[in-house]
Amino acid sequence: MRYSLGLYLILLVCSADAQLPLTFEGLVGVRLNILAHQDRPDEGNFLITSPLAGLKVSHRKYPFALTFMHDRSYIVRPYPINDISDVQEINEGNLLREQYRGQRIHYGVGHYWYGQNGYIDFVFTRRSKTIRYVAFMIAVPVGRAEIEFQSLLRYTIFDVGDRYLQEINFKYHFGSAKQIKKSYPTRLLSLHFGLGGRWFLPDQEYLVGERRAAIGTAAAISTEVRVDRWRTGLFWQKDWWVAINAGSPQRLFKGLITNNVFGLKYHHPLTERSSLNLALGAAWIMDISTLDQTRDRILNGELSRKFWNNNIRGISIAPSFNVNPQLEVELRQIIATRGEQGLNLERLSLGVFYKIKP
Repeated sequence: MRYSLGLYLILLVCSADAQLPLTFEGLVGVRLNILAHQDRPDEGNFLITSPLAGLKVSHRKYPFALTFMHDRSYIVRPYPINDISDVQEINEGNLLREQYRGQRIHYGVGHYWYGQNGYIDFVFTRRSKTIRYVAFMIAVPVGRAEIEFQSLLRYTIFDVGDRYLQEINFKYHFGSAKQIKKSYPTRLLSLHFGLGGRWFLPDQEYLVGERRAAIGTAAAISTEVRVDRWRTGLFWQKDWWVAINAGSPQRLFKGLITNNVFGLKYHHPLTERSSLNLALGAAWIMDISTLDQTRDRILNGELSRKFWNNNIRGISIAPSFNVNPQLEVELRQIIATRGEQGLNLERLSLGVFYKIKP
């Protein structure tokens, strides 16, 4: 709340004075990184997707900008526990950074402080274990968007948490259209965002009294960095399926599946507005219905501990059809290679995406 109020006051003051030599841009986006658990590092890592928002202040005459960003992530217990909540951690990050805006590449350095909170600490005491990093950034501007690669180096060896982290941020800028066009004149690549959903047939284990889900509906997002000349791009896609037991004393989540897919996507044009596409990638899956079996195999030495949280790995094959530049329909099958045996029809899904090109 205090960050939102502060950003609002800054925008209010600056909008009242058009003569200031500064330009203000709002930022929204997604932060993608691998998070090691602070208390149980032997239990593997979480692949974390965090929404982010912030403000960027640029000088009209000089190629420098000051950026503030805030992100938050929720980690759910991937197994049923009778406790105050199935939410395991609520983590918050804040970044203050100075950056140089080159013609094609942006560079930056800043301070990042990250609070890892248990659920009880966050809700009742607001106390957190704070980890402080120095942040080094390199970014490629694409129109109103920015693809950002950031390395976080911990200040001292005495802080808890990872010694260093690598992350990718996808950000969208909004504000003065004229100023943004001037700030980001070069388009070496094209960036495509997607918002949509997936539908599949869930095959979960249910407790007595729980209603079965006939069809699973998952929220989905996607990002693709495309080289238009080659009609090929690098993509990342994530979807979440959550089945909730409202008011249940046994468990809040009766079903929880997250899919992360990374890979290459080729686009074959049919007309000026439609195309056939094929995406091949690697898939990381967390499925709570099979986590207990996976962890038994880990404890027996059959699997590495890197499968403790993202317990299934596989290959994703996804043909799709662009009805028009904004609408894409995709059929995806993930074939498990580790953590699960055989072809599972639960990994077959139909996806529909609304595409946004900044």
